Amino acid sequence: MKRIFLIISIAFIIGSCEDDFLNRYPVAEISPENSFQTANDLEQYTNSFYNDIPSANTIVKGDNISDNVLYNGIPDEQTGLRIVSGEAGSGGWSWGDLRKINTFFKYYEQCDDADAREYYSGLAYFFRAYFYFEKVKNFGDVPYYEEVIGTGDEDLLMKSRDSRVLVIEKLISDLDLAIDYLGTEQASDVITRWTALALKSRVCLFEGTFRKYHSDLNLPDADSLLILSYNAASRLMKEGPYTIYKTGNSGEDYRNLFASTNINEDEVILARRYSQTLDVMHSINYYLISATQDDISLTKSFVDEYLNSDGTSFTSTPGYETKTFSEETSGRDPRMTQTIRTPGYMRIGSTTKLVPDFDAAISGYQIIKFLGNESMDGNAASYQDIPIIRYAEVLLNYAEAKAELGILT
Repeated sequence: MKRIFLIISIAFIIGSCEDDFLNRYPVAEISPENSFQTANDLEQYTNSFYNDIPSANTIVKGDNISDNVLYNGIPDEQTGLRIVSGEAGSGGWSWGDLRKINTFFKYYEQCDDADAREYYSGLAYFFRAYFYFEKVKNFGDVPYYEEVIGTGDEDLLMKSRDSRVLVIEKLISDLDLAIDYLGTEQASDVITRWTALALKSRVCLFEGTFRKYHSDLNLPDADSLLILSYNAASRLMKEGPYTIYKTGNSGEDYRNLFASTNINEDEVILARRYSQTLDVMHSINYYLISATQDDISLTKSFVDEYLNSDGTSFTSTPGYETKTFSEETSGRDPRMTQTIRTPGYMRIGSTTKLVPDFDAAISGYQIIKFLGNESMDGNAASYQDIPIIRYAEVLLNYAEAKAELGILT
């Protein structure tokens, strides 16, 4: 009897022209059409955006192609082996993160919670701006997309690059929306209004100086971007809750800020958090001290940039090029002795004095910034939190933007 009733019920449903039952998405399966409906849905979806924040290993290795560091290899970018069109993923020409963000914008209005829509769209605007800033830094002109591209959208898939002027304009617009929509809590592992203001000051300073010093490209509005940079920094300085971290010990505070297993929320606006308890670890210690890694170290030209302790230029000192290691590392900006091994250096938690290890640092200027105590020296055994954006940078962005405009008092 039950089977007969079931058959009749199915026939009735299939035969009904008013119920588009067969075209509905299965309620037991996740699909865009039956998601994005609650604040929790939006939160769960946007949590994945945080994966786009640089990891600890990326932070330490990310400067390998500049003239600030040396290591025992030649980057593909310098040998010509990295060809973006042939190795898109390794070259950075990947767009999956953008598709994820634009998918959010396609469906998030299905949520009835207006406050949730505003907050999480602010988060998405921030990450879309962050995504495109990284693309502009790497490639200059790039195609700009605000929609989800299907496999049949050949015109969009094959369209040419948009100008960096358009892309920067769009990402600044996204940051302005993020500033309006995001919260004002002081939490380094949450994207907030302060994070968006700090990123805006970084983006506009970068792009403003790029256009100023690449005048041959005829890119407009360099000064306008510099004004946007210091205005964003100024707003954060006036309205935000941050200050420079200091305990009164200028010989250790800078190193401790970067080596701490519990990030200092007074100064750090955005950080990548790690945890031994949760087994979320990285390999910074191993990378900086192991002879089997890249032997990364700083260049002399970079170390020479540190000022003398009285604020004068080290490179204006007669004979600076031929000073001994002990001579060149004394009487300098105290941040230098907290960035590289210098005479008298001791590991955190140790009383043993160490000299630079040339097996782990090819130039001898061995990096100690980010280096935690010896218990974290193994591969994937480090768990110190990693600052991504600091209040100190905001202050420097403010000063540099004004200096570039000639209005710094």
